[in-house]
Amino acid sequence: MNKEQISKIKRVISIFDGGLKDWGIHSNGGGAVAKTAYVAESTYVGPDAIVAENAQVFGNAQVFGNAQVFGNAQVFENARVFGDARVFGYAQVFGNARVFGNAQVCGNAELGGYKFLYVYGNSKIYGDTIISGELRNIIDLDIGSPEKYLLYLL
Repeated sequence: MNKEQISKIKRVISIFDGGLKDWGIHSNGGGAVAKTAYVAESTYVGPDAIVAENAQVFGNAQVFGNAQVFGNAQVFENARVFGDARVFGYAQVFGNARVFGNAQVCGNAELGGYKFLYVYGNSKIYGDTIISGELRNIIDLDIGSPEKYLLYLL
């Protein structure tokens, strides 16, 4: 690792546990990736993005900006997580879903759409919520509870 990469990893370590040996730099985009995480070479992890813990990013997914994917979360297919968004817990973001701004998808939530599904602003999707559909914008929504929600957007 060069000095710039070491500096980046030290910033990441201040957020997540570990030492320099526990982190790497993704070859496609230069983002910080924990050695315990799985990030496919086909994905893009931008220079300020973080994929930590046991998270998985694969397919044609992209994580960029200051976005963080951590815990046991999965981002896959053509999904995008960017801005200051966070995906964590056991959450899944897939299809052509876009999570950005300050949005959070967490818990056991599933968010996916095969056209385009946008979750942004200060939205928080959590619990066992499942949101699926196409061509929808979700802004500043807070949805989730111990009960299961299923939203199919037509």
